[in-house]
Amino acid sequence: MPPPGEAVYVPLSTLDDETVQTSAKASRSSSAGRYESNEWRSIWLSIIVSVLALGSALLLNSAVADVGILLQRKQSLARLPKMNPYPNFDTVGDLKKSRKMPRLWFPGVILRVNEEEPDREHISGSQVVLNETNSMFYRWRVRHPPSDSTCYIRAVVPTKAELEISNKSYIASGDTGALEVWNVTYPGQLHGITWNTKPTRIGLLGRLNFTSERGPEGAELRSPTPSFTCQEQVTVEISCPTCHIEFLQEFSDPMLAFDLQQLG
Repeated sequence: MPPPGEAVYVPLSTLDDETVQTSAKASRSSSAGRYESNEWRSIWLSIIVSVLALGSALLLNSAVADVGILLQRKQSLARLPKMNPYPNFDTVGDLKKSRKMPRLWFPGVILRVNEEEPDREHISGSQVVLNETNSMFYRWRVRHPPSDSTCYIRAVVPTKAELEISNKSYIASGDTGALEVWNVTYPGQLHGITWNTKPTRIGLLGRLNFTSERGPEGAELRSPTPSFTCQEQVTVEISCPTCHIEFLQEFSDPMLAFDLQQLG
């Protein structure tokens, strides 16, 4: 223990050469490790940047190509012929002529004659009466029919539900499928004729079925008369000796009538 007040000498520690060399090696090893780590980081960063740049270039190239294709498509579409929104609209007139659409004619004369009152003159009107003693004369005027046009006569009978809506009705009994349509081809005036002066029957045009019923699967049971050559004036007598039919033939829907159809 040194005396109080005296300085104490503490010898400094010294490093030998081996210690110095070991420290230097450790320092160099640490520096080399950090350098290698930084170098790999730089390499990976360069690789990532290169991949991103390559991907961006590919996307840009694809986008430019798509724009070019779209421009080409627009130019190609512009060169395509424009479609007509109404194809064949200009041929409707020719189609109507070639198809010979039916044309409806309403009678100008509806006249009854009665065997029980052989000298009575009935006037033309809308009342239709058919039975064993009453028959009806119909006359249609067809405007300028072509030489090749044909006509037929039919009975038009709506369903009872349709008639109720329009406040129409009819009476029908007996064999309503045995109506006879006779050609009379009478050039004179029908007004003022009686049972005794009625036109002579020339030939039977056909038979009609006065019914609103349908057959299986909606099949039509009201066959018209066979077609015949249309003339400017068509006059017929309709009779039904085995049935009784009464109705008003008016020019309104639904049609309850005997009418003339023209083809061509």
